[in-house]
Amino acid sequence: MKKQKGSIVAMTAILMVALIAILGLAVDFGTAFTARTFAQHAADAGALAGADTYAQYNPATQTMATANAQTAAEQNKVLGQALAAANVTVSFPAAPPGVDRVRVDVSTTVPTFFLRVLGQKWSQVTIGAHAIAEAAPGATGGTTCLRPLWITMKSLLKGSCTNPPPNPGDPVVLWDGGGNGNGNGNKGGAALCVSNQNNGNGPSCPASQWGLIDPVSLGYPASDLSSWVLSCNSVQINCGTTMGPKTGATVGDVGHGQPPPIQTLIGQNGIGNNDWAWYPDPTTGAYIPGEYTYVPGTAPNNVFSSSPAVVTMAIWDNCSANGYDPINGSTQTIPISGFAQIFLDQINPNGNNKNISAQFISMTNACSGNGGGGSNVASGPGAVPVRLIHTDTNPTN
Repeated sequence: MKKQKGSIVAMTAILMVALIAILGLAVDFGTAFTARTFAQHAADAGALAGADTYAQYNPATQTMATANAQTAAEQNKVLGQALAAANVTVSFPAAPPGVDRVRVDVSTTVPTFFLRVLGQKWSQVTIGAHAIAEAAPGATGGTTCLRPLWITMKSLLKGSCTNPPPNPGDPVVLWDGGGNGNGNGNKGGAALCVSNQNNGNGPSCPASQWGLIDPVSLGYPASDLSSWVLSCNSVQINCGTTMGPKTGATVGDVGHGQPPPIQTLIGQNGIGNNDWAWYPDPTTGAYIPGEYTYVPGTAPNNVFSSSPAVVTMAIWDNCSANGYDPINGSTQTIPISGFAQIFLDQINPNGNNKNISAQFISMTNACSGNGGGGSNVASGPGAVPVRLIHTDTNPTN
């Protein structure tokens, strides 16, 4: 009997050791799985940020995409441990024409708690994950960062649909010439015109060449206009979105409040000129896409990848067979040809020649059947699709 009791105790001890080992393995494998999930999040974020570089900037380089992907991935932690540059590898897989792909591999080690009893090599395990994201500039039209502004395609092309698209840095001046009527663009009879110079009086045009989008046409209160100027819209706007211009709009309508909304975007210190500048290459003087400086600081140490003065606006199609010109004072549906990015320099909301002075950054003319000479030129934030196409931990895939 005593012998049987001794056997039971021995078996129990052996089973307890085995059970503890199984529980220990479960803990270690659970920790590894959790770490792998965090690593995958980092890889996803990095790949999307890298691909988004091609969506936002034209031209975009692999150097820019690598920097953005590295930064985004390293902002993630794995089991509370920060990732370093050595943990993140960025590469550029082959892609179909018109598509840019970015791959991010994340590799790190995590300590074990029970496996280490098997030997030194089991004291930590390597965790890896990778993701591939792609951007297809010009493949579609859509944005969740549209401001309530539209501009005609013909005016962007400097008056003729057969002209080439503008170059980055070209002036774009949105004028409000005043008057006493009820136009589609301003409170006066004169139209809202566009020019490439900010000298003297504003130009004349038979119908408005730019204007405001009416929030009511998208189902929102009219009072949302000022807040929409200050921040991106929260809904997807694409080629097929039905929206209309705000009749009777002026430069003053983007200047309500103290300070006015657009002034807030360009003059963070409340000054007239922009507190932000588009950063030029110190050697060539050409603008570097996606590089901006905060003027009170000292370049190049204060270079940022974006600025509140970068604004995306809808392009009104008046160049294609499906397009048409704005008609002042009428209720129309805006035929969206694509989206344009401008960099706001200054607002002059006073006097008879109110204007918003800006610089052209880029445009996409991707809406099927619409648009003219500026086809697939470039793209703005959110204006092209960016998506994950592959995520797993097998580095051979």
